Amino acid sequence: MCPSVAEEVHHERVAALYCLAVANRLAAHRTELPTCAAIGDEEGVYVVPSVVHSEWDGALRKIGIHRGQISPRDQSRYLVGAVPVEVATFEVERAPTDEPDDVERDDSVTLMLTDNGGVWEKHNDWLTGLEPPVCVMSDDAMSELIQLRRARGPGMWSSTNERQAQTPLDLARRRGFGGDHLTLANPWRIFGVLKDCAD
Repeated sequence: MCPSVAEEVHHERVAALYCLAVANRLAAHRTELPTCAAIGDEEGVYVVPSVVHSEWDGALRKIGIHRGQISPRDQSRYLVGAVPVEVATFEVERAPTDEPDDVERDDSVTLMLTDNGGVWEKHNDWLTGLEPPVCVMSDDAMSELIQLRRARGPGMWSSTNERQAQTPLDLARRRGFGGDHLTLANPWRIFGVLKDCAD
């Protein structure tokens, strides 16, 4: 690998280089042993190299994939040339803080951060039907009261706090997130408890 590629840190260029690397492995897939895996479920599948850097281990664990737990499934549906792409499925480990169908004060919830500027109901369906403001006490070392209010867009909430940096990206960075963008492929989860905002 040339130094300019190895030392690239710009988010968009790194993403493009990664896509090229996966495409390169798919092209080689026609004549070599399988080197790609498709990971996902009925809602979407991502093609990734079947061998990834050890630094990915923590990120994979966050979405419920552990080494040795990926298993091939239905290879015949995903053919690239003569060699099938290995399709993996996984069971996400349910944390004790996973939310029930109807949440109330002191119920456990998972706040899924997938956007730098807003919190989406489609990724946090427990917010649907709740009246703002909604407060979540983070179940971590910070024990932070996170206040959510409705934003302009439909199905979007804002976590911005005038007294403290509290955008989704700020919330994730205070907990160790090192990226510049929160996305579905690069999210952050905060486990917490639904609280009265007067607490």
